[in-house]
Amino acid sequence: MSSIPLVRYFRLVVLVMPALIGVSLFAQTPAAPTAAVPAPTAGRGAGRGPQAAPVVSPEIMPDRQVAFRLRAPNAKAVTVSGQFQSGPAPMTKNDAGLWSVTVGPVAPGVYEYSFNVDGVTMIDPGNREIKPMRVPRTSILQISGEPPLLTDFQNVPHGRVSLHWYASKSLGRVRALQVYTPPGYDADPTARFPTMYLFHGSGDNEATWVAHGKANWILDNLIAQNRAKPMIVVMLDGHAIAPGTPAARGGNRTARPAAGTSN
Repeated sequence: MSSIPLVRYFRLVVLVMPALIGVSLFAQTPAAPTAAVPAPTAGRGAGRGPQAAPVVSPEIMPDRQVAFRLRAPNAKAVTVSGQFQSGPAPMTKNDAGLWSVTVGPVAPGVYEYSFNVDGVTMIDPGNREIKPMRVPRTSILQISGEPPLLTDFQNVPHGRVSLHWYASKSLGRVRALQVYTPPGYDADPTARFPTMYLFHGSGDNEATWVAHGKANWILDNLIAQNRAKPMIVVMLDGHAIAPGTPAARGGNRTARPAAGTSN
């Protein structure tokens, strides 16, 4: 290429390239016909037939009666128990294997409930609202009030709930906490707020106060009604030992020496 002047070289390229492109286009072989897509064969996702409709549970009626449903065609006995009633309510099964019962009317409030299927307690698989616990075993039922309760979501300014993770040096593992900040918290970086540390009950965790206790909505409503000062609320996991560990099951307890012996 060094023996050809640069200008002549580019002229040659401009003249030759269109011809090469044309030859290339005409020289390409025609595309092969598209093969027919084979019909799906029997296997995963095939041959299932009509799918059962999703189970709606719980279903809250306008008169505050509540219908609970559970699909368990092979079960022999199913009941529902909750904080809104004095004892378990037997459920009946239809020909499609769907168990159901209607209870109430239920007074406005936030409740826990669970199913018992042939002696096994379980949450409601049709309800996404589950009470956060070390070992979750109850679902959440919320009946709104008229007028609204403090635990109800109302049309007022709302704060924010943040999830924070931190490394615990004393326990040697990562732990979580939730923090509520009131409406307008970010408006003034120099503002100072009182802080309340909110501890849960036995068996619960750092998420229970928001998911089940509605602590954030209670604070939003109280602040809007001038019944509480804007504040920060820190919700901790009060259990130092992680669930499922030998220590949580009592495995770290020292056995009591037998009579007549000493350690």
